Formats: sequence, structure tokens, C-alpha cells
Amino acid sequence: MSSESENRGQTIASGSVDSVLRAAKTIGWAMQAGVLMFLAVILGVLNKGWDGNAGILTAAGVVVGALMIVGHFVIPERIIRNQLQLAMKAGLLKQNAAGKESALTSLWFAGWITKVVMLEGAAMLNGVVLLQEESVVSLISVVVLLILISLSIPGRMTLEWWIQDRLQQMSMQTE
Repeated sequence: MSSESENRGQTIASGSVDSVLRAAKTIGWAMQAGVLMFLAVILGVLNKGWDGNAGILTAAGVVVGALMIVGHFVIPERIIRNQLQLAMKAGLLKQNAAGKESALTSLWFAGWITKVVMLEGAAMLNGVVLLQEESVVSLISVVVLLILISLSIPGRMTLEWWIQDRLQQMSMQTE
């Protein structure tokens, strides 16, 4: 059995991955539920035809939404990269496999939370704009942001692959 297979087996057997996945799924679905409930209230309050006119607030909401979409790809990775460098300087590589996994899982979780909070904030902003200006564009923005939150909710393989990738990167940096 190769060391990569052994590492994968240790990752699968650990409880830290399971607990982080449960927390991430709970938080991700809760964030979506909050936006969906808010959207339902907005649509109930509006309860009339759409004028289709996009005002300045709609434009601002769309711009913020677009920035958060771009940012959710870039910012969490930068945070994780910086934190990983600090962890490596603090002796992460000297830890056993379970310690490395636990540290990496925590780093991933911090980055993931940053990602979904950015998307949720933009979705809520566009919901408020929808309530104010009744623009279809704002509704579309909310739906797109909700879809991105849904797509970011991790599965086991996603997190395990991410951990394995970071372990490989760390081992290449030390060679």
C-alpha cells in the first residue's frame, strides 16, 4: 500500500472530516433557508406585477453580487494559503497524519465559511433591493447566488480531495 493510499485511508477513517462536513452542510443549508424565507416574504409583500425597471439600487446589488461571485473564488483560497503557510512555519509538517488532517480540515472550513457568507450577504442585499425596486434582475441575482451556495456545499470526496491536494503541496514544498 502506498503512502498516498494510507493517507487516504486515514482521512476516510477520521471523525474530523465527518464533523466538519456535518457542520458545513448544516450551515450551508441554513444560509440558503434564510435567503429563501426572506425571498418568500419579499414575494408575498410585493404580490403584484413586475415593472421590470432596474434602478440604481438594482445596479448596485448586481455589481456587489458579481464582486462576491468573483471574490468567493479568490478570497477564501488566499486566506487558506496564508494560514497554511503560518501553520507550516509553526510545525504542521511535524505532526502525525491525524494532526495534519485536523489542521487542514479547520483551514478548509474557515475558507468555506468565508465563501458562503460572501454569497449569502450578496443574496440578502439583492433581496432587499428586490423589495425596494421590484426588479426581475434582483430576483435573478438572488437565484444565481442561491445556486452558487448550493454548489459550494461539500461532499465527502470534495473535502478529502482538498486535504489530499494540500498534503501533496506541503510535501512538494519540503522536497
